[in-house]
Amino acid sequence: MRTILLVEADEATRSFCRRALKAEGYRVVGEGEGMTPDLVLCDLAGPGRADAEALRLAWPGARVVSVAGDGDGRPVAPLAGLALLAALARALRA
Repeated sequence: MRTILLVEADEATRSFCRRALKAEGYRVVGEGEGMTPDLVLCDLAGPGRADAEALRLAWPGARVVSVAGDGDGRPVAPLAGLALLAALARALRA
């Protein structure tokens, strides 16, 4: 099972992404859970944003996918979530 480290400050978005990724068969972990991820999915916008370069240094063997929303505060739309899952699948296969 592939492990994804999810770095997202917004609770609603984090919860949506966690459920969607788990439904697709991924193990989803948060920061500080002590697991080595295959892929790091991080938010690069808003408060609590992640630094993609720091994440690459922390987990050198993991792929890093950086995303940024439009900043309007709404949770990720279902169609955007499907597009995200497709992008993650491609990143993990590469």
